[in-house]
Amino acid sequence: FQDNTDGYDITVGNNFGHISWDSVAKVIEKPNYFRFYRNKFDSHILPKRGFHQPSDISVLREILKFRLGEKAVLR
Repeated sequence: FQDNTDGYDITVGNNFGHISWDSVAKVIEKPNYFRFYRNKFDSHILPKRGFHQPSDISVLREILKFRLGEKAVLR
């Protein structure tokens, strides 16, 4: 994640896509993951165990607060 972009990229298997911040309905942080909702039927889970350092999670929180405001429900 980079805070100077208009969204984020996602890769699942051989598939790749770009999601704009405007397309994110909300993000909810749980103890072990972040869940990104585009709508009530489509969401993606980002496990925290995939981060290299705990500080990377803090950086993501700041990006989400800046980009999504109240749509980001963070711990």
